Amino acid sequence: MTVLRDFSCNIIRLYEKLVDTWTAIRSLKVASGIKVGLKAIEEDIARVELSEEELRKKAGKIILRSRNHTKTLMDTGLIKTAHEVE
Repeated sequence: MTVLRDFSCNIIRLYEKLVDTWTAIRSLKVASGIKVGLKAIEEDIARVELSEEELRKKAGKIILRSRNHTKTLMDTGLIKTAHEVE
């Protein structure tokens, strides 16, 4: 029983690390998207002017949607995972 409990704890810790990693990566991508959006507004080339908060929400949704689409494509076998490519 101790082995199973230790294994479960390790799985939970690994999951938490992955979630933290994806959260950090997503935050960096959102920040990059905001920077690009604000620069486009500053240079008057943006078709729509959004506030920084609106850009943050929009970038977050786009990144999450893209990640979900990629996962679906991998799950259905339409594209290979990184492990399959190697």
